[in-house]
Amino acid sequence: CLGDLGRIQHIVRNIIRNATQHALTTITIRSHQSSNLINVEFINDGHAIPTEVAEIMFTPFEKGTVLGQPESIGLGLSVARDLARMVGGDLTYRYAEGLVTFDLSIPLPHAEITAGSMAS
Repeated sequence: CLGDLGRIQHIVRNIIRNATQHALTTITIRSHQSSNLINVEFINDGHAIPTEVAEIMFTPFEKGTVLGQPESIGLGLSVARDLARMVGGDLTYRYAEGLVTFDLSIPLPHAEITAGSMAS
């Protein structure tokens, strides 16, 4: 994929760390390639993120409180999304059929980079 290996590892490490903290029993990672992107789905069987938290969780210093979980400072997902977007990708959240999914997309090396993004 296109991007700084250390930054991509940072994104993946952050998403996996969140999944291990919030999954009930299962974490699944699936990937597939489209014509110009690598898409990685990080899926866990944790509880849905409340709508009010889901709307702000990618904003710096915003966080939701989950009972029994260590409190964060609210930077992990914000930084992860910013890093993905810097290389022309994205990081999004969805909840469906009892599963929490974070979708990471990163451009392939031959993909055209959008204006304002940078590549390494």
